[in-house]
Amino acid sequence: EKDKPEISKEDLSKKMKQILECADAFDLDGLDELIKELKSVKLPLDFSEIFDKIRINVENVDFKEVRKLVTEWSNI
Repeated sequence: EKDKPEISKEDLSKKMKQILECADAFDLDGLDELIKELKSVKLPLDFSEIFDKIRINVENVDFKEVRKLVTEWSNI
């Protein structure tokens, strides 16, 4: 965890936009790739709980829930 590079707010926002786009397009491969990228960086503490929920819903192929979580996070 300590060795991971920290992600900037801007980069995190870009990744979340990409996750939303992939969920809208039902692009599971794209979602898997984005989750993998986000796992390789240090996430802000206030985001890690939401990220876990997003990750679980990607694994469960629940595109609707992924979109809901990303949208809720974007509105914070």
